[in-house]
Amino acid sequence: MASWIKSLFGSSTPTGEKDEHVPSADETPKNVAWIGVDLDGTLAEYGKWSGLHSIGKPIPQMKERVLHWIEKGYKVKILTARASNPSHIPPVKKWLAKHGFPDLEVTNQKDYAMIELW
Repeated sequence: MASWIKSLFGSSTPTGEKDEHVPSADETPKNVAWIGVDLDGTLAEYGKWSGLHSIGKPIPQMKERVLHWIEKGYKVKILTARASNPSHIPPVKKWLAKHGFPDLEVTNQKDYAMIELW
């Protein structure tokens, strides 16, 4: 699975240039627009449900991409079904902090300001 993920999120383009993917916000201002990133299977490794407090290791390429977006000033939200119950959000926030992410919003809802979903 790691090679499949690397082919999708590799750190360089086919020409060998650094992948500087930054989404286009078009008409949505950067401070309002946001990028949704799924937790299980996108930002964190996922095999099967093992409980509320069980979240896999970060996927390095996606972690790098998320931190890059934040550095560029984009708002990033973690979009996960876990957030359908507000009491399930604290373990996600704890996982984010443990793995070097800033305090990101964790939600299970999309809206019109979302410019990309990963």
